[in-house]
Amino acid sequence: MRSAPSTPSPMRLPRRSGAVVGLLLLGLAGCSRSHGLPPIAVAHEWALEETGRFHAGSEPILDLAFVPPSGSVACLGWRSPDGGFWEPGAGDRVTPVSLEGAPLRAMAVSPDGRLAAFGGDFSTISLWSTLERSETEQIPCSTSVGAVESLSFDPGGTLLAVTRSTGRVEVVNAASGRRLVVSDKTWKYPPRTLFLPGSRHLLVYGTPEGDPELVDVDSGRVSARLRGHRGGVSSALVTPDGRALVTAGDDRTLRIWQLPSLHPSGGFGGLPSTILTLAMRPAGDLLSAGDALGNLFLFDLKSHREVARGKVAGDRAWSVAWDGSGAALASGTDHGLVQLWSVALAGR
Repeated sequence: MRSAPSTPSPMRLPRRSGAVVGLLLLGLAGCSRSHGLPPIAVAHEWALEETGRFHAGSEPILDLAFVPPSGSVACLGWRSPDGGFWEPGAGDRVTPVSLEGAPLRAMAVSPDGRLAAFGGDFSTISLWSTLERSETEQIPCSTSVGAVESLSFDPGGTLLAVTRSTGRVEVVNAASGRRLVVSDKTWKYPPRTLFLPGSRHLLVYGTPEGDPELVDVDSGRVSARLRGHRGGVSSALVTPDGRALVTAGDDRTLRIWQLPSLHPSGGFGGLPSTILTLAMRPAGDLLSAGDALGNLFLFDLKSHREVARGKVAGDRAWSVAWDGSGAALASGTDHGLVQLWSVALAGR
């Protein structure tokens, strides 16, 4: 499984297939499932301009993050041993990350950008200081637990949600490595996870088995099921101010949900294809997204407008990330290619 699949593999379903549906709390009595969203308005007020590119391996780049202090890019290819940190200007991998040569499957960077977690075919999780570019700790687990398929940090960077190939989700203390809880439920396909601020819950999404669910971080139990999208949910994020959740679905819509209530707060449809990845500008004003046709978008969520569009040099835009200044983007495409983009108001 070294080459990119023509369609997302079940092993990557949690990240890219969008095989489940989005969000409306099951307990809201009398609320019907509404799919009608206005089409996206287009007003290209911003411009995306490619400023550079480099290859970070040979497989599709499924995870990207800018990390301090120099703005290096942490990259992870699809089941590739070519993970590590690259300097964008030179395109050189300054620090490789390897788990004894085994393929890497998952990467997460803490909200402050100072800690990176990597996981792969081995059950061990490797924690790295992004400042020192060195491994600080390994979180060992029994080999029976299963490979690491997905990782996500909580807003404080102290907890780490780990999805195993067995379909179980666990929460560990990122500082001590102590496992705090394991989900009661086992998913048929390993899901993706997202900590919801202001609550002790994980959003678990991205499997073909049904609606996304809320898992209680303390008990590991599923506490609610969420509905909304007509089809699967491929990506989700929380806005920088912690007040909204954004989900992207196979129904070619983006939906916005208030936090912590998870009440629907609008969205828009009519997108060209399934959105595979989302990232919010640090200022919280622009949402970047990449789709299955290789489009790279900028959206203004307040006005529900598409304000810029570019095209990556590949069939799909698998991943996208903002730098700390909000003036630059990185996108991950096929064949290990990372492209760098400047973001500015059109005409400037």
